[in-house]
Amino acid sequence: MVAGPGFDAVRPEMKPQPFALLRVRRICGWVGVVVAVVGAASVAKPDGVLFVVIGVGLLAVYAWMRVTASQARLRDLAVGRRLAESLQAQQWPAPVQPEALNAAGMRLEPGEVCLVDGADVELMQWYGDPVVLTRRFFLLWGSPLAWMVSILGMFGSWQHNRKKSKKAAPRWRD
Repeated sequence: MVAGPGFDAVRPEMKPQPFALLRVRRICGWVGVVVAVVGAASVAKPDGVLFVVIGVGLLAVYAWMRVTASQARLRDLAVGRRLAESLQAQQWPAPVQPEALNAAGMRLEPGEVCLVDGADVELMQWYGDPVVLTRRFFLLWGSPLAWMVSILGMFGSWQHNRKKSKKAAPRWRD
């Protein structure tokens, strides 16, 4: 918790959303759109109305999750803005007792103070993974059917190598 003049305390419920929750939100949105469109296309059938209701329900969940995430982001930005303004005005946060640090068996050195306690931290690193690519070959011996199979195999191997290289490319990773 951070507290001090010029800004409110950072509350624990203002944590960033994990990536899995973002994926659930995206899936709800896409599945809701598809189910609603399929239901609207077959609204004359008895199942069509059910599909529309399910699709609209999933879209409502998607919209609720988007609004909640947007409100949390705006609250975080406001707290961050107030913290930046207070730091620019030379008003430092009040030191707090490091309960999480003490629970981990660590102690502060003499002269050290704790300004933030119990904050979740996400570590991201920029790196690429090593990748082993498969080699392609073209078979010129045999019938035209063997040539086509060889060409299809080369194309499949090329696509597979391209996907592996793209996945292993250097980027920010959790």
